[in-house]
Amino acid sequence: MTFPNLLSGLFGAVLGVLGVVILQWRETRRQEAAAARVVFMEVAQNSSALNMARSIGVYVPLASSGWIAEQSRLAHALSPGDCVVVATFYMRVDLIRGRGFASSGAPIQGLTQAAEDAFRRGEAAAAILKKRGWWPWQRAALREKLNELVVKA
Repeated sequence: MTFPNLLSGLFGAVLGVLGVVILQWRETRRQEAAAARVVFMEVAQNSSALNMARSIGVYVPLASSGWIAEQSRLAHALSPGDCVVVATFYMRVDLIRGRGFASSGAPIQGLTQAAEDAFRRGEAAAAILKKRGWWPWQRAALREKLNELVVKA
């Protein structure tokens, strides 16, 4: 083997390793963004239910299955401070569910204050997840679609 052959082989190996690293980084980024989108949609759903609870005191069951499924991936994707904001929202969701509110259809004493606190935390969590889950041009399209839904509702 001559030196140019060794050099071209080394160059090919370095390019191959670099390509694999880039592909793995890209796939990890896609999975983290997908996890953020799943939890964002769940936070949005819960925020709608909490808005009803704080407005008229009627309990609508809250969800946390997306958070349970994706929390380890989000713990990797989010900064520690951002992870605490999202986790704190779900702690409030668990607190509300733990109080044993029934879906009675009638206003429930004490629900509106708990829902108000959770709703505020949900807004912060949604902002973090929206930023992490979509590229800027996707966020603009999401905002447009959400505005269309609000107008139609």
